[in-house]
This record gives sequence, structure tokens and C-alpha cells, in this order.
Amino acid sequence: MHYALMKLSKKIISAEEEHQKMRKYMQMMDHDGWKTQFEWLNYLRGVIAEDLLSDRFARLTADEKDVLQRAYNFSDQLILFLLDPTQGPRKVVETLKHNRAVEQAMSQQRKKK
Repeated sequence: MHYALMKLSKKIISAEEEHQKMRKYMQMMDHDGWKTQFEWLNYLRGVIAEDLLSDRFARLTADEKDVLQRAYNFSDQLILFLLDPTQGPRKVVETLKHNRAVEQAMSQQRKKK
């Protein structure tokens, strides 16, 4: 699921037509109805976290825990994508920028020696 969502996210940030759709999506996010949806999706993430930490979950067999964790992970990835479809690619871009800056700093330090 992560692969598929990242591929869609990259498509969104790379194509001009998709940029227009994303702008409309961002406008929709300013609507009160979306804010309610946003709250509900985050509430659902909290319910998932609480269940994973619950006594009920602790009593499950190892196989049952594995299945439930996988289902919750899948759901959480989908919820995060719905909350912000560009989050994944933005993180990749930020990481690349950071890595380049670190590399430049290290290169300059080596030149000084």
C-alpha cells in the first residue's frame, strides 16, 4: 500500500494537470465540512492507537495480533494519505535537501583540512 500511495503522491506533485487538482483539493481542505472530516479521521487514528495498547489486544494470540497490526497499518497509511496526499513526496524532498546540505558542509570541512 505504501508503494502505491507514494507513486500516486509523486504523480500529484509532478504533473501540471495534477497540480491544478491539488489546488482544488487544498481549497476543499479550507471548507468546514473537510475540517470535520479531518477531525474524524484523526479520531479514528486515535482509536486505532488505543486499541493497539489495550488489554483486549494484549490477550490476542500472536497470529491475531499480526493480522490486526497489518490491517491497522494499512488503514493508517490510507488515512494519512487522505489527510495530506503530498506529505510523502514532501518528506522525500526535504530529506534530499537536508542530505545535500550535510554533504556540502562535510565537503567544505574536508577542504579546510
